[in-house]
Amino acid sequence: MDHVHQFLNSLDALEVTIDGEVRLDDYREILDKTNKRCRYGTDSQARFVGSEGSALVPPIPMTFTGTGDRAQVVVVGLNPHYSLKNVPREKEAALEASWPDASGRDVRGTWRSYANWYLTSRDGSPPGHLRTALESRYYPVLGHVVASLRYPMGAGLHVVPDLRNVPKDEQTSTFWREVKDVGVASLEYIPFHSAVTATGTRPLVRDLYKAYHDALFTVLKTILSPNGYLIANGSAPSELVSEWLGDSLTSTTKFGSKAKSYVVGAWGCRRVSLLRSPLTSRPGLNGYTSEIGPWLERLRAVDVSETCVDVGAE
Repeated sequence: MDHVHQFLNSLDALEVTIDGEVRLDDYREILDKTNKRCRYGTDSQARFVGSEGSALVPPIPMTFTGTGDRAQVVVVGLNPHYSLKNVPREKEAALEASWPDASGRDVRGTWRSYANWYLTSRDGSPPGHLRTALESRYYPVLGHVVASLRYPMGAGLHVVPDLRNVPKDEQTSTFWREVKDVGVASLEYIPFHSAVTATGTRPLVRDLYKAYHDALFTVLKTILSPNGYLIANGSAPSELVSEWLGDSLTSTTKFGSKAKSYVVGAWGCRRVSLLRSPLTSRPGLNGYTSEIGPWLERLRAVDVSETCVDVGAE
């Protein structure tokens, strides 16, 4: 199953399907149901956003950055950040992109067109989402993480080129050079955008999102390389990953305390880390050399010699 099908299957696993044509009214109904379940009023910054005026603020169950089928690093996050500056711009590019389906029919203006734009590298170029994603802090930090995991133990924290010193029109290509041959995927606990996150609502949405989370786990098992890295970025994603893996998560060790605590362990040949707080958040791991570097060294040091069996695609 290719990444576009995985993306669309994840959206279809929501309680109300949004397959086929992009219908803004139908999509708003889905968002309203989730916001009511979470008790988010119209003034709440945590409210999930489905549109900005007549522009769609589209869902993102997963992103994939790479040129192969497998990802060496998969990060499970809480939900995509809402940016008035970026999201409508993404919508215009995504829905107006011309992509043929299997029969050659143009699927412009559909969820399939959007998924293709978001995930697909054409002629070796970056997928569409990177053109705006790098304006957030998350992706440059992820670049440091991925680049460091490519190097052997003891090499220290590998620093990708500081994007602040790279001309604007070269930032995407600079980041792309670091990650395109590795394969990096992000899976979202909730696929809808919000200005701030509110992890305390997770018990309210677990039953609403069970089928969606099951679909994400299928994606994870399909795309994560047998010797790859799985990172749960925050408390709610960590609970979900722990539930997914169950007793197959072994050799666990906890480091740190309170908001900066994290667990590292093994899932077959794969190395796993469960973070209490998201990377780059104020309470989470922040300093490259003082906090993120030691975390990555401990993650790379997880001994998988006794657990290493291929838990590959199912």
